[in-house]
Amino acid sequence: MIATGAPAGLLQPGECIETLEIRSVLGRGRHGPMYLAKDPDFGMVAVKEYAPRVNGSRKAGTATGDMNPSSAAARGYNVEFAAGLTLFRLMGQALCNVRHPNLVPVRRCLEARGTAYLVTDYIEGPNLKRLLTKGKAPGRDADLKEMLLAVLGALGRL
Repeated sequence: MIATGAPAGLLQPGECIETLEIRSVLGRGRHGPMYLAKDPDFGMVAVKEYAPRVNGSRKAGTATGDMNPSSAAARGYNVEFAAGLTLFRLMGQALCNVRHPNLVPVRRCLEARGTAYLVTDYIEGPNLKRLLTKGKAPGRDADLKEMLLAVLGALGRL
């Protein structure tokens, strides 16, 4: 389902990052939001934006637009934003070369709007966090063992 709007400070449906058209916000994690977007080459993709809540925000006066790490300078976080951005880019570049059946492929990394983005395949399915909070996560030991072995196999590729 495509949202009609996103919370302030996040990219809005219809906005573009290069050739990617944002459709909705999928969620938000430690390093920033994840969007559903339309890619002319890959179809629907997930786009992870480096936009940590603690040390980066959009430029003042706009709900969207370029990231403005200096807006966090008063709180002393501009150095952390730059360091985190560098690590995010390096991680993305490394993940572009990793292929494993239990890892979502990173298709490309790009820089725009004063930050970086990772473009991955979009895979529909349940969110593990939601399953856990609803008590619907795999409960049998055999199911958990199978899931953990899959995760460990993927981690071995990194």
